[in-house]
Amino acid sequence: MKSIIYQAFEQLDLSSLEAEIYLSLLNQKNISLVEIAKNLKIDRVKLYQGVRNLLDLELLTKTGQGKYQVQPPSKITSLIRAKERQQHKIWEGMQSILPDLNASYEAHTKNTFFSVFDNSKQFMNLFDSVLDDAADEILFYGNAELWVKIIDLNYQKEWTLLRAKKGIKARVLCFQSPTLNWFLDRNAAQLRQYKLLPDSHPCKGVFYIYQNTVISWNPVLARAIKIEDSVISESLRSMFNNLWDKLA
Repeated sequence: MKSIIYQAFEQLDLSSLEAEIYLSLLNQKNISLVEIAKNLKIDRVKLYQGVRNLLDLELLTKTGQGKYQVQPPSKITSLIRAKERQQHKIWEGMQSILPDLNASYEAHTKNTFFSVFDNSKQFMNLFDSVLDDAADEILFYGNAELWVKIIDLNYQKEWTLLRAKKGIKARVLCFQSPTLNWFLDRNAAQLRQYKLLPDSHPCKGVFYIYQNTVISWNPVLARAIKIEDSVISESLRSMFNNLWDKLA
């Protein structure tokens, strides 16, 4: 029984001394500090501090003439439940502001990593690694026709099937091209959504955005730059989403 009492008092930020004082008074009424110190064989200075802590939590009350008595054990469980409710409320508050706190922390303390991939082998290795690092969604922006010229269409089909098998969704903003026909027929099964960019401002490059990562691909020269930075990735994701919402 004592061990449970000790654990309960720890939950209330009380020590074993306060637990001993409480237990010693459980079957007694109107007892003085002198008697408590004598029964527990402890120094009065330590006793006064313990008694003060119990009084603060109203587990101990004065009955007059320098005498004390404890409150019923149900008071302990009430205090623990009240503390748990308060802790849960604080936890919920922290959860609501955690994304902003993490962003601030990462912006000032987390290193930004830049990696350059400048040959075909490194380019392909980076492409394969995307599925290991992405968690829920990959955003694609750019020229799909040039993309399949640097990465074989059949290889991309296998990669796409593996992505869908892992449950990683894809949203694609690209320009109209003949290559799209194969993909468009299979969007639903492959967890992919497409929207077409206007041809008024074409580009030759491709961007991938996922997690805290942005990859800028140059499919003309088989070159890529990988940036791991939460602020940069979140900014480009915001730009992508704003454009996505505006397109039909």
